[in-house]
Amino acid sequence: MSKFRTSVSEGPIPESIVLMFRDLNRDSSVKYLWQHQGKILEDYHQNHIHSKDLAIELPTGTGKTLVGLLIAEYRRRAFIVFLCPTKQLCSQINQKAQLYGIKTSLLVGRQKNYDRGMFYEYQQGKAIAITTYSGLFNTNPRINDPEVIICDDAHSADNYITDLWTLSISKEKHISLYRSIYSILEPVIPDSMKHRIKTGGSNHSDEYYVDMISTIASFDYYTHLSQRIGEVVAKDDDLEYSWSILSSHFEACSIYISPKTLEIRPLIPPTKTHKPFSNAKQRVYMSATLGEDGDIERVFGIKKIARLPIPEEWHKRSTGRRLILFPGLSANENPEEVAVQMLKKVNRALILVPNDPTIQEWEDKISQSHTVVKSGEIEQNLDSFTKCPHFSALLLANRYDGIDLPGDNCRFMILNSEPSASGLQELYLRTGLGASSQLNNRIRTRITQAMGRCTRDESDYSVVVVLGDKLTERCCTSKVTKGMHPELQAEISFGLDNSTDRTAEDFVELAEEFLTQTPG
Repeated sequence: MSKFRTSVSEGPIPESIVLMFRDLNRDSSVKYLWQHQGKILEDYHQNHIHSKDLAIELPTGTGKTLVGLLIAEYRRRAFIVFLCPTKQLCSQINQKAQLYGIKTSLLVGRQKNYDRGMFYEYQQGKAIAITTYSGLFNTNPRINDPEVIICDDAHSADNYITDLWTLSISKEKHISLYRSIYSILEPVIPDSMKHRIKTGGSNHSDEYYVDMISTIASFDYYTHLSQRIGEVVAKDDDLEYSWSILSSHFEACSIYISPKTLEIRPLIPPTKTHKPFSNAKQRVYMSATLGEDGDIERVFGIKKIARLPIPEEWHKRSTGRRLILFPGLSANENPEEVAVQMLKKVNRALILVPNDPTIQEWEDKISQSHTVVKSGEIEQNLDSFTKCPHFSALLLANRYDGIDLPGDNCRFMILNSEPSASGLQELYLRTGLGASSQLNNRIRTRITQAMGRCTRDESDYSVVVVLGDKLTERCCTSKVTKGMHPELQAEISFGLDNSTDRTAEDFVELAEEFLTQTPG
């Protein structure tokens, strides 16, 4: 016989977040909070519980996820959403939440396919919704009324947020529209760009050259341009959604052009016009670095964000040991060939590259010795890589955070070339305006994030092989490295000192000695 269920009432609001943590039904592997985590949670509870916008700085490997989830759990009597850049990261956060004893609803993929039970648990305030930035920043989000938003990896959210207000036109995919816009704007497109588009450029780098079309010079063409774009995008669902948001504010957008792509977007995303975001009572931005140049404010379109910097104690905590090697500093060796020789000695390797074409190049190099795993195979979890019975290599393009490979999951990684720009606007700021100094904080963060993928706690250790002249130059530049953890600065310095006048055999031996932890 069916019986009525009786609901279990929520207990009183805990006196503090730290006390709440002690009472969670967490896994035995989660024993305690680190000192700096406790201090940040106390500071939040005492001074920022009512702050509209708050950024919390916690570098790679210092327990950022747990802090964010505990804040979310403490506020759970309201509608709470925890945002991540990718579906893979959402799954990873969801798994961690289970270890912490925190109830969550994983809501990713097509909105109409959300698990009904999980969605209703979020709506009743019984679970924290975990979804992607795209799950909130779209034209009709199903999660449309969060009261508190936790933005994880906020330093990486730029493209995921601006996508809602960006019309990206690929020459390969939308050739007719690209040519139409080019034809209309040709009188105001810089001559150097017109030459590159018509001839294909004189070298490979010309493909990635970006320029911004003057809004003053092009203003008289906007009416014609708007009409033409409207006619074409009506036949393309993806472009039509973006254009429906941009069209009424077209004159406030910038137009960036390259030989491969056109991009129309505002300089700063108008997030305050997006009610699911702007109506929240509190927005917490969890970031590996905050910097002092207003980058986090620009990414989220918020004028003023309060800051809760990491306590001084974080410098005393190790995030593991890395042997960082720079084969390019030894003039007589081919750096990539050296890296391949080193890679053949390990059973698992992570290879981070700046773009998809470079993935193919690496796949050609290592497919005989390693099973290649790509991003599409790790959306749910990393098992296809970490549990592969053969030698395996995880190849990822432009993914510098969110991949956690602690312990024996992976102890060897290759960082091939400096992190690429996220979108044409950043590429224009970096190359067209030469504004690298303004982007140093963003570049530093990506490098730090990348080098921390395989060292997640004090007992971890890994080899990091750095390739590419630009990336090596960044690591030699004090303006880039000075904001990093002192330990990472020391590891980079040690690696630079030990990478000159070496043979390929020397690099292989150094890596093997470090990985076997042989005293030297």
